[in-house]
Amino acid sequence: MKIIPGKRNDSVLFYHNGFKYLQDYQCKKVARCSYRKSGCKATLHFVSEIDDFPEEDADVWRAMKKVMIEEAETTNEKLVDIFDDVCSRFPEVAENHIYDSVRSTLSRKRSLSRPNIPDTMAELGADLIDSIFMKAAVKSINGKTALIFSTNDL
Repeated sequence: MKIIPGKRNDSVLFYHNGFKYLQDYQCKKVARCSYRKSGCKATLHFVSEIDDFPEEDADVWRAMKKVMIEEAETTNEKLVDIFDDVCSRFPEVAENHIYDSVRSTLSRKRSLSRPNIPDTMAELGADLIDSIFMKAAVKSINGKTALIFSTNDL
């Protein structure tokens, strides 16, 4: 079982057999399935109260997530490779975390960092005007826009 800090400072997530469980705040000896709202009744029962995640590890994990998010926003590297690369720098903290715990966050941050898709060819031309491959944008008599791409070798 892997134990990692949650999104809130006082929350803890548990990963066991491929499922994610959240700490039950009413009963400190129980963790409930994260899909409970969808009807899942799975629970984990502990012999004693759940200890909090070590604070120094939580701070390192938050810093690791920040680095992963920055790399996801600025590079085109696979998200799992980003996760593996950052985790290899902090193996003692990384052993308590799995890729699924940050996959959706990294995917969301990467998609938000991408530029918006232009609505018209004219907007696309304006976005690509500094490109080394786009040489010109031409407007026809009927108002249509054509973009001309070429290399300097031609």
